[in-house]
Amino acid sequence: MRIPSIVDDPNEVRIQTLSWYAQKVYSAYAVITHFLSPTQTGWRLHNAKNSFVSGLAYGFGKNLLMLAHEPYESPIDYRELLKTHKTGTQCVNLASPWLDEIQRSYLERAISTRKYEEERRAHAELQNITIGDPIAEHESEALLDYFIPIAAYNEALVSKHSIFIGRKGAGKTAILYKLANEIESDSRHHVCIIKPIGYELEGILRMLKQALPKSEKGYLIESFWKFLIYTELAKSVFEALRSKPPYYQQDDAEEKLLEFVEKNATIITPDFSIRLDYVVSKLQNISTLSSADRQRAKISELLHNKVIARSRFMLGKVLQKKNKVAILVDNLDKAWKQRSDLPTLCDLLFGLLGVSRRVSQDFGKSDYWRSQVNLSLIIFLRSDIFAQVIKYARERDKISYSRIAWDDPKVLLSVLEERFLASSLAPANPNEVWSRYFCPMVKGIPTREYLAKCIIPRPRDLIYLSKVAISQAVSRRHTKVEEEDILEAQKKYSQYALDSLIVENSIQVEALEALLYEFIGAAEVVTRDEILQKMKACGIPRSKLDEVIELLCDLTFVGREVESGRFEFLYNEEDKLKFQVMARKTTETHPAKVERFRINEAFHACLEIEAAPLTTAS
Repeated sequence: MRIPSIVDDPNEVRIQTLSWYAQKVYSAYAVITHFLSPTQTGWRLHNAKNSFVSGLAYGFGKNLLMLAHEPYESPIDYRELLKTHKTGTQCVNLASPWLDEIQRSYLERAISTRKYEEERRAHAELQNITIGDPIAEHESEALLDYFIPIAAYNEALVSKHSIFIGRKGAGKTAILYKLANEIESDSRHHVCIIKPIGYELEGILRMLKQALPKSEKGYLIESFWKFLIYTELAKSVFEALRSKPPYYQQDDAEEKLLEFVEKNATIITPDFSIRLDYVVSKLQNISTLSSADRQRAKISELLHNKVIARSRFMLGKVLQKKNKVAILVDNLDKAWKQRSDLPTLCDLLFGLLGVSRRVSQDFGKSDYWRSQVNLSLIIFLRSDIFAQVIKYARERDKISYSRIAWDDPKVLLSVLEERFLASSLAPANPNEVWSRYFCPMVKGIPTREYLAKCIIPRPRDLIYLSKVAISQAVSRRHTKVEEEDILEAQKKYSQYALDSLIVENSIQVEALEALLYEFIGAAEVVTRDEILQKMKACGIPRSKLDEVIELLCDLTFVGREVESGRFEFLYNEEDKLKFQVMARKTTETHPAKVERFRINEAFHACLEIEAAPLTTAS
């Protein structure tokens, strides 16, 4: 490697400024000065300049070689630094060893500098990686760039009526946002999103607890939901028409719809939660009416059924021109808390599921007073709440639904890969993502497999763990995510997963948080009796043992032993009965008839669980 050099040749430039010498010496790796013998012309000025430059180099701590042609009498201040020669050969012999050493050290420094620059660029690249937010509501726009179209999404695109269930973080809201964006991208389509920010259930429960005949209560719930859905659709069409540019010419049907909504603005245009409160307040005292007929008539009157019928007529006239109309319902389970009146709440939600099907069918009809509309109605629900609805529903066979699941680790990992590919310009395919940004192994396991293995299999968990690991790597100035970064991130993720578990218990067993922390320091595999001891320690009665075990399995905190040494976690609730039967048979064949469970690895770091070697694991 050739060292670049700057030569101060007076034959080229006779005079340089002092600042020029100072800058060049300061930036140089090494400096050579050659003094002239007093027998040569111009030696005084030349040597004075060399003395100045040598002093600068010495003061800056530069590698310095001072040479002089004999005869030369060196001043005392640099006599020990200067070397003299008589011939050109002697000069070369003096300079060559010094230059060879300079060449070697300069090359080492250049390699080190280049390596540092590469590391700095790699660190900057890792620092600039953005993989989004674990919560879809926080990145409604960005997630469209790296959305993975799983089977549930593709089904929702073509379905007329769908119910999608999944755990918190499984991607329900992400699918909703992507559906809305995909459908709205065509001006011939219309989307209505029902996603209330916040509302209270107390008033609704008081309304539903009135002393009404079963048939009238069913009519009340159906009318309640129908009012909210129809008015929300009318409001969304009204707002879409109002947002049209000034040059847009409204047709007769659109003008009549606008007039109709403005005339009934007090019951159509307020926010969903406000309309919900309005309906509840109107229906509080229905049970005081003497007869069922009068109750039904009053419900019809208070819920403006004539207005609803009129809105159906006008919506049909406007929306029949649309190729597709989609109503997307989410967030209705946000207000559910732990409570004892689950049957009433489940009646309410089950009523929504039934009404949604009938609304979809209603818009599919055409007769003398209504026009046919290609309408689909899609509902997103948390799986734990849906499990309660199924438990209390009288007609389970009438509920068809699809589950949002991430059973295939490759599909789950592709969520992370797509985010890296969208954020970085360098990798061209998923394999390059792992080799460029992650260490190859963690605890002897390929990093991809390790990340999928140590989390609850859902996008929110994978993104959270990865974001924390990247943050750790950036803080430590690593050029890629190393094993220590992932292990440290795993501790934070474990606490996050435990907190999420407690939130998901919103309508079930009390004192769950205390129970979970009783497992601190426990062995990875626990028995039924050990769970009972931990229940006693936090005041949960023995009578709830079966209920608690079912809850821990439902929340995937523990997995059942379905074969000797093989444990399965309930990531798909359709496998629940199968796992229960397999676990019972495994217990019966166990020498001590012991029912065993394995604590999910996602919670090991937080609870300091002692991992145990297992024959096989799942």
